[in-house]
Amino acid sequence: MSQKRMILNHLLTGYTITPLEAYFEYGTLSLQYHIFRLRQEGYLIKTTMKTSLNNKRYATYQLVKEEAEYVK
Repeated sequence: MSQKRMILNHLLTGYTITPLEAYFEYGTLSLQYHIFRLRQEGYLIKTTMKTSLNNKRYATYQLVKEEAEYVK
């Protein structure tokens, strides 16, 4: 199974995913690229920027099931 498909399955279960989780769970350093490809395929994926305890910013991605919930 491809990394993109594994990430999609992860999002379809209702979980969010971060770059660090994608690396440890699926061995990819290209989460942003996989999210881009999924969006091109028509999936609505919400990005939320967060700040870690050491002031580093990172993205959290979540699949949006209803179009009304979608905010870029």
